[in-house]
Amino acid sequence: MLARFGLITVVLGTVLLPLAIEAQAGEKRSVLIGYATQTGVQSPLWVAKDSGIFDKHGLETQLVWIQGGPRVVQALIAGNIDIGLTGGPDPVRAILGGAQIKIIASNHNRMDATVVSEKSVTRPAELKGKKFAAGIIGSTGYLRSEFILRRWGLEPNKDVFLVPLGNTPTRFAALNSGQVSATLVSPPEDYIAKKMGFNILGDLNDVEYLANVAIISKKAEQDPEVVERFLKGLIEGIWFLKTRRDESLKIMQRHLNVKDPEIAEAAYVHYSGVVPAKPYPSEKGTQLLLSELGKKDQRSRYVKPESFFELKYLKKIEESGFLDSLYQRGR
Repeated sequence: MLARFGLITVVLGTVLLPLAIEAQAGEKRSVLIGYATQTGVQSPLWVAKDSGIFDKHGLETQLVWIQGGPRVVQALIAGNIDIGLTGGPDPVRAILGGAQIKIIASNHNRMDATVVSEKSVTRPAELKGKKFAAGIIGSTGYLRSEFILRRWGLEPNKDVFLVPLGNTPTRFAALNSGQVSATLVSPPEDYIAKKMGFNILGDLNDVEYLANVAIISKKAEQDPEVVERFLKGLIEGIWFLKTRRDESLKIMQRHLNVKDPEIAEAAYVHYSGVVPAKPYPSEKGTQLLLSELGKKDQRSRYVKPESFFELKYLKKIEESGFLDSLYQRGR
């Protein structure tokens, strides 16, 4: 995947140029959006693209999957993408390090992950001395893995060895092949795991968090109209996901590459329910993230959650009545 990301970087730097800041108001804008995970958490983004919502708002969008949140942040800072969607830890760490980026929205504010294990492991204590597939080091998946192990009284890389194996499908494949004894997955892999006879050890669905955020750079801030168009598209994508089941289900099936209708339905029910209609980032969830990061990074202990946000665009859209008008349409 490093090679794949390298190829993407070359392409973005040469052919797929980032948005033209010089474009005149009213013109259709070309925007390159990078996202970190090929899971249902990106459903509002996929729906907004495939249903033509972004087009309606004057954006010609191209979506690029860049595996791993840190790489999404790197691509944004380098100017290879215009907008990024990734887990909260990645931009927060970058901002703490001086990166000129901001979080403008969050379409998922829960840790929202389930630990599944091989059949011989029936309770958390039995993970001691075994391998646990986490995300790449520094990613949301890795941090969530550390969090739930500590919640169970197990110290990561002391009691349980964390294996950094990338995204959810990759981690689940490692469990299925016997390379690891447990892993953290997102829907619909939790449903698949249960059907296959793996054990469910617990989940993090009750934990408020900064799970999937939209981020922009200083360059994008110079063109607020593009940022507002993107947010309107994302908000309408959330509305579409919640109210247009059949169309949204087909889009999710295509992107998740899921053919089993039961699995697709489980993913749809989950994500259409947990995605907030108003995609504001959670201050409480951000504080939890800072507390977790603060165990290794002292800079996280002295900053306020709101310092990572730029919410003027979202507030302007809400105050205009745009969001309320969507839900007044009904189904």
